[in-house]
Amino acid sequence: EMLSLSGSEDRIVQGLMDRFELEMVVLTKGSKGARIVSRTEDISAAPSKTVKVVDTVGAGDSFTAAVAIGLLKRKPVKEILSKANELAGIVCSQSGAMVNLPDGIGW
Repeated sequence: EMLSLSGSEDRIVQGLMDRFELEMVVLTKGSKGARIVSRTEDISAAPSKTVKVVDTVGAGDSFTAAVAIGLLKRKPVKEILSKANELAGIVCSQSGAMVNLPDGIGW
């Protein structure tokens, strides 16, 4: 609404990309997963395994960090999205912004 974009998710994403000349848009959709749209790819991911949500503090930041690291390491977009979703789910399952991450979660 703030940007006067309306319509379907697809239309809003395309409007953002066109208006701001973006190469990529990343959407987090909570329990509905996430989506990365670029000029050449449109990849959606279901959420990672169901977790008992304890606290959502830090979930968006961890998701964004995973996307940034994945892009910097030139990982495939599908892998980036999967890893970001998984990490956000782990963060949501614990209390507070500083959580314990299992071994093997990083790249």
